[in-house]
Amino acid sequence: MGGARSFRGTFFQRAWTKDELVADYHINLLEIRAARDGISALAQPGDCVRLHMDNMTACAYVRKQGGTKSSLLSQEACLLWDQSVSKNIEILTPHWLSTKDNVEADFLTRHSISQWDIQLDPNIFTYILGYFQVQPTLDAFASPEIHQLERYMTWYPDSKAVAQDALLHPWDRVTYLFPPVPLLLKVLKLVREQRISAILVCPHWPTALWWSLVVEMLVVTPLPLPHYKQALIGMGEGQVLPYLDPLVAVYISAEILVPATLH
Repeated sequence: MGGARSFRGTFFQRAWTKDELVADYHINLLEIRAARDGISALAQPGDCVRLHMDNMTACAYVRKQGGTKSSLLSQEACLLWDQSVSKNIEILTPHWLSTKDNVEADFLTRHSISQWDIQLDPNIFTYILGYFQVQPTLDAFASPEIHQLERYMTWYPDSKAVAQDALLHPWDRVTYLFPPVPLLLKVLKLVREQRISAILVCPHWPTALWWSLVVEMLVVTPLPLPHYKQALIGMGEGQVLPYLDPLVAVYISAEILVPATLH
């Protein structure tokens, strides 16, 4: 899957075509193609675009407007430049960054956003707020169909939403978070950086890299929730829910200085 995002909050995703899959292109070529598709879908005439790529080879071919070691990569890079110039889009020197720092774009290349278009049962959501005696004022990862609160952020353009792309905007002092699991490490770091409190719904996976951050910010012991297949509502017909077992709700705060005792 090809994916890209812009700092406007817009994003692009597409599955590789049957022909592309049969051709079994090298990942370097697919990285350049994803960048080209992303520019085509997200950039506007007159824009100056700096690509942030986590593939050194792809980054080099774009920076040099081609290369001599691979004719296929050279052709793909030149096509990126030709299409950009024809649309009056200026390409600045691309920037390489590690995959761990390229969190959202990497997420978009590996996971369909629609897979995470899920809602916690509203009755369970109400129970959680009553249990923790907390009232968040923002639902950061939502959509017009699944938001739990009047104030919400969404992946998609929505005139009623507070903002598009929660990872690019500040959250409320007390926020409700039910993000895609691959973004949890980034989300927890933002909670800490913004010095906020949050009700977070996530799987209880103590071996996950992000779980230690949950423990550091726990206000009280996590609240076990019903099995995820009973607790979650998918928006698409026949949608397969992501595996989130066991599912818990946690009340976390960046103001907590002494980690709770939990393993």
